[in-house]
Parts: sequence; C-alpha cells; structure tokens
Amino acid sequence: MIGRAGERGFSLIEVLVAMLVLAAALTAVIQSTTASNASQQRLAESSVARWVASNEIARLRAAPGWPELGLDRGSTQMAQRTWYWRRSVADTAEPDMRRIDVQVYTDPQQEQPVVKLSGFVGRRVGE
Repeated sequence: MIGRAGERGFSLIEVLVAMLVLAAALTAVIQSTTASNASQQRLAESSVARWVASNEIARLRAAPGWPELGLDRGSTQMAQRTWYWRRSVADTAEPDMRRIDVQVYTDPQQEQPVVKLSGFVGRRVGE
C-alpha cells in the first residue's frame, strides 16, 4: 500500500521508548501501592497492639489491691489474633505510685515489640 505524501506513523524506536516510559510509570505505581498497603497493615497492627497494652494497664488499675512488683507475661485474643504481652510493675519516687510498662508482641519469641506503653497506678485510700 502506498501512503499519502506527508503522512507518517510512529517508528519502532518511538513505540519502544513509549512502552519503556509506560513500564517505568507502572512500576512506580505498583511500588507505591505496595508500600502504602504495608504501611496501612503496620498501622492497623500497632493500633490493636496499643489497645492490648492499654487493656493490661487498665486491668491492673481496676484490680482490687495494690499491684505486685515484678514481671509478668501472658496472652490475649483481640481482632481475631493472639497477642503476647510482657508487663513490669516497678516502684517510683512517689511511694504511693507504681509504674506499669507493657510490651506487646505478635509472637512470644519476638525480640522487638510491636508497641510499648507505660502507665501509672496510685494507691487507693485505705490500701
């Protein structure tokens, strides 16, 4: 077929360059989406872990009696998952107050906690 004078299509090189630019753009979009999904998952995990730690502190505050000094560990179910926590109760400079530190893990053998949370409990009048 004979083309009309002055008409011109894209050369093979131009098409390949356009495809290369499109592939680079799509790769960047996929990487960005993957990073966003991973960030959202970490945020959701740390939010639930913070609730677990808050519940442990609240449980000590609501318990009758003065919390014992020392370390404790346990697990709890929340958001269809088992969470493992380590709790320490320590004295403070104020004799009628104790510090509670809770670390929450997704695995009992895990070294780095998902979240660390601290709180305080005061001695009730009459204890």
